[in-house]
Amino acid sequence: MSEAESFIFTTIKSLLREPREITASSNMRDFTLDSLDYSDLAIAIEDRLGWSVDDDKLWQYETVGDLVKAVNSEDARSSRK
Repeated sequence: MSEAESFIFTTIKSLLREPREITASSNMRDFTLDSLDYSDLAIAIEDRLGWSVDDDKLWQYETVGDLVKAVNSEDARSSRK
């Protein structure tokens, strides 16, 4: 498991109101995160991984794996500080 994947899984788990298993194929919408949760996730990703993303754009990632792929993508690496 990559650093990004581990961090994203841990961060999402911390935002959930009820404990549940998270996998790469978990649908982001199934977590029932609200806009503040997405904002917290975006800030955490930027602070820890250096990947800047507008929290509104996090809604476009269908699965946790999609988000991890985006963070690990070539575009993400080139935008890191």
